[in-house]
Order: sequence, then C-alpha cells, then structure tokens
Amino acid sequence: MLEGSDLPDDTGADAAPEAVLAILERLTPQQQSALALLVEQDGQGCGLSTQMCSSLVQRDLLVKAVDPLTDGPRVCTKGCGHAWYDIPAAVQTAYATWAAQWEEDGAPVTTAVPAPPPPPARPLATRREMGPSHWTRFTLPGLGYFTYKGTNYDRGQLLTLTGSPRDEQLERLGYVYPVPKGETYRQAQCGACGVWFLNEEFRDAHGRLRHRHRFEGDDLDVAAGMAGPAGGAALRDVTGDAEERRMQQQYPLHLERTRATLEG
Repeated sequence: MLEGSDLPDDTGADAAPEAVLAILERLTPQQQSALALLVEQDGQGCGLSTQMCSSLVQRDLLVKAVDPLTDGPRVCTKGCGHAWYDIPAAVQTAYATWAAQWEEDGAPVTTAVPAPPPPPARPLATRREMGPSHWTRFTLPGLGYFTYKGTNYDRGQLLTLTGSPRDEQLERLGYVYPVPKGETYRQAQCGACGVWFLNEEFRDAHGRLRHRHRFEGDDLDVAAGMAGPAGGAALRDVTGDAEERRMQQQYPLHLERTRATLEG
C-alpha cells in the first residue's frame, strides 16, 4: 500500500477519471470490496473497519464528511456510530466505468458478499409406526383360524384392531389379547408367508397347519406328532371337539364376561 495520496498534488479530488482508474486497478481485492460497499451505502462506513476506510482516504478515493451543525465528522444514519465519507464525483464516474469494464470482460465485479442463506430446515422426526396391538387367542375349532375384517388369523398370530364396536367384545371375552409390551423379543415370523406370531411355538404350529408341504420327508417334529402312545399312528380328531377342549383348557374364553352376565 502506498502512503498518502496516489493522485498528483495538483489534481486532488478533481482528478481525471483516467487517473482514478489507474488507482482502482491497483487496489487489493479487500479494498475493492470495501469501495463497492461504500458506493452501495452512499458513503456510510457501516460494516467496514476504520483501517480499511483510512487506506481508501489516503488514496484520495474518499473524503471524511463534515457535519454542518457541529463541524465534526459526520456519522452514519443507522445509529451505529460509523463515519460517513464523501465520494468525489470523479471517483464515482471512474468506478462506474471500471465496474462496466469488468462486466464486459466477463470478470466478476467485486461487491459486498451477501450473507449466506440459512440452512434448510431439517425434517421433523417421524414417529415409528406402531406394530400389531393384539394377538389371536382363540380360533374356530375344526377350522383353526379366527376371522377379523375378512382376514383369517391363526392362533397366536398378531393383528391390529381397527377400533370397531366389536373390538371391545372380542377382547372382553378373550378371543384376542393385547400384545405384552415387555415380550416383543419373543415374536417370530413365518418364513413361508411372512406373518408374525406371539412366539415361536405359535409360529411352528401355524407352519405345521398351513405349510405342511414344507415338512414333508424326515421331519422329526411331524413324525413325533403323528405317533401314538403305543408307537403306532395316532388317530386325528377332525371334528374339532378335542381341539376346542384343548384350547378351553389352555386359553379359556371368558364366557362369564358376556354383556348379559355383566349387566345382570
């Protein structure tokens, strides 16, 4: 940086635009940016350091403005206390010519850097979808399934109640039960159809009933289930009576909780 004015002593603020253009060409990028901001702000030094403005004053590109009332330095109108500078007409003309030349040459014109846009708002965390709320506790004897909203569910299969008036009765009588919150780790999925069950025992029973072809051959579980106490083939009850008795003993329906019983 040169000390003092870069203009000849006999020119001063009335220097020819060509002489001012020569000064603008030698400004550093920081000085060019500061001058551009001052031109944009009509000479108010808000946002600029005093040292940077002083360097432009030393080059006769700025003149400190004088307050006509106090004969002291004029300050900005924003109330932040920065000095106000007069920009000579020759400097304004030369700056306009210099900026136009840069635009014609395709080079960027040094201007104040705008504040970066705020970062895009982060999407709100979405709530994880809730899993099935109930499990099928009692099925139709002989058929082996429980029908809800047109869908058949095997015993132990997980399902979600829709909130219909019948749901309260199904839960009260024991056809369905809420899924235990602390035992979700025991839930098992069928590898053939993908449905979920309360535990592996119910899943395996579903597999033997619905996907028997997968157990053809030398499957030990099926072979053991088909053997009778004496070692021969066991007779299978197809009427459903034995299955109902077994379910009533293991998972009895709460018939004492019918609406008529409760109201009586």
